[in-house]
Amino acid sequence: MTDIVQRLRAYSNLTMDGIPLYDEAANEIEKLRALKTPASRHLLNITKACLDDAEAEVTRLQSSLDAATKYWPKDANEIKQLRGLLKGCADGLADQIEGHYAQTKDHPAMKRRYDRDMQPVLAAREALAGRKGDTDELP
Repeated sequence: MTDIVQRLRAYSNLTMDGIPLYDEAANEIEKLRALKTPASRHLLNITKACLDDAEAEVTRLQSSLDAATKYWPKDANEIKQLRGLLKGCADGLADQIEGHYAQTKDHPAMKRRYDRDMQPVLAAREALAGRKGDTDELP
């Protein structure tokens, strides 16, 4: 069971409000191990299983993050280009929706549908407006 303590101490750089989280846990594990009772051995086995699961999840999340970062914009020009494309898509969709509901959007039932269909446009425009000054520079 010493691997549990060593594995926990490997995370000693993680803190909450300046308190090392895993050093304290490792100390408690050592106290449990010293008891040498069936209950303490059971708790150590549960702790090891939880640590195994947590480490597997960290590995999975790291792999997902690594895969996602391949698609992140690399520089300011790429970000500006993507913002321009998003603006173009939002404007094009808005034009299509406006044309579709031109004659009927004042009717209450159609107004709800119009509002629903415009949600992606509004979300895109909100995202673009979230960075002040950038929307003025879009192509």
